Amino acid sequence: MLPFTKYYGIDLTRPGYRPINFDINRILLCLLMILWLIPASAVPTSALLKGIIQESSSKPVPSQSRINPATLIEEIKLKLAATSSELAAVPSEAIAGSAAAGLPGDVAIFARRLHLRQLMFIYQGQLARLASLQVRQQRRLELENQAANWSGFSQTSPHPFLRTDELKESVTNLSSRVDEIETWIPAIDQAGLQVVTVAENSTAKLRPADEAIERAKESPDQQALLGRERDLLALQNQIDLARAMGYQIEKQTVQEELLETRAQLQLARKQLSVASEHVALTQQDIDQVQKKIELENQHIVDELKQAVSALDLENKSGQQEKLASSVSGEAAQQQSAEPEQIDQIRQTQRNTTDIKLQTLNWLLVYVQMQRDIWNLRWEFAKVADREKAAEAYDRIAKNQAILKVVHDYVNQQRHSVLELITSQTAKELDPTVSGPDALRDQLRKLELDQVISYSRLLGVIESTEGLLQRCKQELDERFAVILHAVTIADFPNS
Repeated sequence: MLPFTKYYGIDLTRPGYRPINFDINRILLCLLMILWLIPASAVPTSALLKGIIQESSSKPVPSQSRINPATLIEEIKLKLAATSSELAAVPSEAIAGSAAAGLPGDVAIFARRLHLRQLMFIYQGQLARLASLQVRQQRRLELENQAANWSGFSQTSPHPFLRTDELKESVTNLSSRVDEIETWIPAIDQAGLQVVTVAENSTAKLRPADEAIERAKESPDQQALLGRERDLLALQNQIDLARAMGYQIEKQTVQEELLETRAQLQLARKQLSVASEHVALTQQDIDQVQKKIELENQHIVDELKQAVSALDLENKSGQQEKLASSVSGEAAQQQSAEPEQIDQIRQTQRNTTDIKLQTLNWLLVYVQMQRDIWNLRWEFAKVADREKAAEAYDRIAKNQAILKVVHDYVNQQRHSVLELITSQTAKELDPTVSGPDALRDQLRKLELDQVISYSRLLGVIESTEGLLQRCKQELDERFAVILHAVTIADFPNS
């Protein structure tokens, strides 16, 4: 059975709601990093391409994974161990003067160490991703089994209408999630083309390099130089092939999430078909909902008080720092290794606190709106007069228009912060970028806090939109039934 942990239409912490899919964002970020690190290249040949990319992303995702994580983990562990041993064997004393000396041998050693370190980093990341993929595969299999074998609820619900309402919301959200993931798969395929192209091209460079070495066998010095160049080409080829495999791991992770979400949707639909038989909204349901709403409202108020208290402390601390800076003058300035970055962090802290306060206040507004919608549902639960129901339709339409505008604005703000995080992550991969890691990590945490605040607000807005839509559907279904009954009564002989 699906866990019923939400507050009957109030869902402030829903992690999997459509606009903020952290798994998809993380996977796309991984693919972006892969693409950012590789050079532009020519059209790929078909041999390696067929081994990495599926023939058609429009076909249903197969139930079995195309890669075996357990087997691949063992292979990568062996590659990692071999790479580590190879790195340990490279002379380390060449690093300090290699670039400055300009000697071909020293430069090759320096470049070799960089390549080996990069390869180790890729392998370590793949091991972590494969372990995560194994967990997801197991969870997906359990869900598919549960969906296939579900035959009924283990116990009756004290609030059957609320259970049905929650299942309707789950079906809507899961259907949107499936659609979203399906639209990403072709885009991921296109992103993978470039990764595969680079791997194929670097593979193609090895044979001419081998032939050049063979032709230079009469000149030992030239052959040694070509040999060092060939070794670097081989290492670069290993890196390119590892990135191609990394792409396949990420794509397989997306496919697993799609299969898992489909299984969740299948189970929710089965449960909804059983739960929706002969249910009606009752006063007890309304009382239960209002009680949950009041508890959530108080929880937000408590958070708001804590945030205001934290802001007061932050302001006092800022004033004290400013006073100390004016007294110590240049000494304080010298202690700050990155004054511009520290100023940026302080500004980001203020922005993050301001965003949190704003979102908490808006949460109170939309929780109250949900309370009003439930009252509207109860008020019109048994209304049979179409003209009287027009009032409900009008109120629903006005609220939907307001929510759409706010939703688009908040989603745009969240997207802007995510783009900033992605841009900064790409810059950090540039070896010329300097700055204390601790300061960068602190800045990243603050920006992620902003994303969480926006995401939480989006969750409530979408939950409220869904509540309005279900309210409208109830009216639509009721008047469709009434209209059908009237038509039969008007034409009794038909």
